[in-house]
Amino acid sequence: MTPMPGKARQRRGRRIPMHIPVMIHWREPQGTWREVPAETRMLSQHGCLVVCPARIKLTDEVMVWWLEGGRYTQARVVFRSLSAGDLTEIALEFLGVEDFWQMDFSLPHKPATNDRPLAS
Repeated sequence: MTPMPGKARQRRGRRIPMHIPVMIHWREPQGTWREVPAETRMLSQHGCLVVCPARIKLTDEVMVWWLEGGRYTQARVVFRSLSAGDLTEIALEFLGVEDFWQMDFSLPHKPATNDRPLAS
């Protein structure tokens, strides 16, 4: 759903700031599979915001592998911000998954002991 010009887009749920290491996999146009490490910055029930050292294109479909959680899912790139450095910030929308992070997003979040705080 694309927002109407001049209207703010309504978010579908809560966002939780959390750094979790994941792997991003995708197929390039020439057919080569690529894999890069990434780290989440924000989680939601419907996706996540990650930073990674890849120039993945807007609307590309990727696989997100959460190694610690033993889970993977397909996602679509819905936003990207290229930086002058090596990292790209990418917002991913999960496709067909409702409980990837296995968290209750309706409750206030209490960081787990393995959560790393966001840098200021």
